[in-house]
Amino acid sequence: MWFVVWDHDGVNGSKSSKSAVIRLEAPSLDELKKAERASKDEMEASMKDKIEDLQKFQKEIKELERRLIDKKELNWQDKKALQDLMQKQKDLQDSMEKLKSKTSN
Repeated sequence: MWFVVWDHDGVNGSKSSKSAVIRLEAPSLDELKKAERASKDEMEASMKDKIEDLQKFQKEIKELERRLIDKKELNWQDKKALQDLMQKQKDLQDSMEKLKSKTSN
C-alpha cells in the first residue's frame, strides 16, 4: 500500500508525491489461536496466584484474631499488624479488580 498526493497548481502544473510502500499483514488463524491460548494460560496462572494470596490472607486474619481475642488493649505491634492486614486487603482488592477488568476485555 502507498499513497499518492497531487496538488492543484494551475500556474506551474500539478505535481505529485508518493509515500513509502507500507506492507500490512493480518495474522493467520493459527497465530490468533496461539495468542488467545497464551492469554488464557496467563490469565489462569494469575487467577491461581490470586487464590493463593487470598488463602494466605485468610490464614493471617485467623492467626491475628486468635492472638487478639483475649487481649483487652492493643499494643503497638498489634495495631501495626492490623494496619498491614488492611493494606494487604486493599492491595488484593485492587489486583482482583485489575484481573476482573482484563477478563472482561
